[in-house]
Amino acid sequence: MKLYYTRVSSSFQWADEESLFPYKNGAAGQILQAMRTSQIAFVDNAPKGTQLKLLLVLKGNQKLYFKPKRYNLTDVIRGNIYAGYDRHNSEVFTYYLAMVLNYKWVAPSVIRRINMKYDILAHAMPGFKRTMVKNSQGSDCIYGKCYYCKINETVCPDSTGHIEGAGILYLDKYFKVNKSPWRRSYNSMKMEWENDKDYCKKVSSLLSTKRILNLIDIAIIDFLIQNGDRHRYEVYKHKILLLDNGKGLGNPMLDELDILAPLYQCCIISSKTWQMLELVSGGSLTETIQILASFQGEKLTTDDHYRAIERRLLKVYATVIIICLILSNILITGEEPQPLLCPTQDRMYGEQYGGKKVLKPIGILLKLWTLCYRTVPRPSVEHINKQSILQLGKMVKNYL
Repeated sequence: MKLYYTRVSSSFQWADEESLFPYKNGAAGQILQAMRTSQIAFVDNAPKGTQLKLLLVLKGNQKLYFKPKRYNLTDVIRGNIYAGYDRHNSEVFTYYLAMVLNYKWVAPSVIRRINMKYDILAHAMPGFKRTMVKNSQGSDCIYGKCYYCKINETVCPDSTGHIEGAGILYLDKYFKVNKSPWRRSYNSMKMEWENDKDYCKKVSSLLSTKRILNLIDIAIIDFLIQNGDRHRYEVYKHKILLLDNGKGLGNPMLDELDILAPLYQCCIISSKTWQMLELVSGGSLTETIQILASFQGEKLTTDDHYRAIERRLLKVYATVIIICLILSNILITGEEPQPLLCPTQDRMYGEQYGGKKVLKPIGILLKLWTLCYRTVPRPSVEHINKQSILQLGKMVKNYL
């Protein structure tokens, strides 16, 4: 099969102001099918990176990164939020998630299975072969060439001689790389954003509102999959590309709330993003992803992870409503944001209880919000549950 995109000299002739690649009239499906099935011309190590990746050059000269499978879908990654190897299914899941949320600045990704003998060894470059060893069963295994690659940490074929992994479209273009304002220290030292609740004021003096809104879009997606490893971001045509998404889907029981720091510290959100988030409420987000994956005969993750994503979506709603609209008394939306001025402190609290003011019941607050705000849609009460609000308690304390 010829690649859909061999009709153009470069995949970056696709990019316009709306998306990184064509997605209308079935074009996206043709691209994914070609990525999944096109013959491999040669195989080499990816030129750079911290994790094991192969570079597959397909017939027609289009390139894919190939991140091999390191874990079973049911494996739970313990430890800090960026622990473990990259998860190949997280790359593909994030592609579907971004598309459902209408964020089209993401590299197309597919699950692909390649045969060690016929797809890899038959087309391997000499340098790549030098990063292979045989295991105790006599199978050819790959340890690769990367910052963290080790000869005793290999990827080997399964009993059928195949290696499963994520095929990610190689974007043959130079991107401007920026450090994320909300990056982690990867040690015990806390970063400035973790200590300064007014940190967004500093960021706002350095970045445009449009760029901050874009960073918040990325933060919401990262929170849903629990990718806490977004230490930098790449920009093309003034849009942040959603690349390197392998650290998601590690632990379905973990909700690392500080991934949402750009949202709850800045309290701004694009009106388009908010409308999409409301549209996928009530279970439709994960249901849609499951349907899309089923078209390709794939199971991208476990039911536990799907339930976790719906739970985290509730917390995104709660962050916008409880922290930004009610407690912080601000929310800004749109490309040219305007502050929202109500409810007031007096109206958001009910009678005193035990000498302390008590927030009015959530139903009353939502009704009050409906009367006050016209620029963003009002979610239903079902979007917010008691558990979501309670688990936001630690963050809320900083804003009371």
